[in-house]
Amino acid sequence: MQKITDALNDSIIGWLVAGAFGGLVWLTRRAITNQKQIELMRVSMESISHEQERDRSDFKDGLHRIEAAQTAMGADIKGLLKGSETK
Repeated sequence: MQKITDALNDSIIGWLVAGAFGGLVWLTRRAITNQKQIELMRVSMESISHEQERDRSDFKDGLHRIEAAQTAMGADIKGLLKGSETK
């Protein structure tokens, strides 16, 4: 009976050690995988940020061109109105 109990205890301790080692390996692998995912997310966010800055810059340039065109159009209209007043 003692041999069976000792074998069972050794078996339980072996399974506990194997389980703890497996859990440690799983946790390490999970942490490394998460680090890779975090790095990919950071790179993706930086890319999106650069695209947003470029889009914002293009939008501002477009607004400046529209404003310049409006100013030129206003000057043309004033010139036309002055020309029609002199006739």
